[in-house]
Amino acid sequence: MAKKKEVVLCKVEPLPKRWMTQEEAGVYLGFGERTFWLKLRNQGEIAWSRLGKHIIYSVKQLDELVERHRESVKRF
Repeated sequence: MAKKKEVVLCKVEPLPKRWMTQEEAGVYLGFGERTFWLKLRNQGEIAWSRLGKHIIYSVKQLDELVERHRESVKRF
């Protein structure tokens, strides 16, 4: 008689996303004007990679961009 194989189910957490397309990055930061991203790239504000016709951004780079431009609250 053949033994039944025991099936073990486990929960696998998805890995955090490390790269985003320009459209996803726009949603992530709340703005998506093409000229805005072009300006950031041309001024060297953010690193990017091109895969074929797609431009992608590192989530870490997006977060660092926001931190570099953070303004402190001024108290009167």
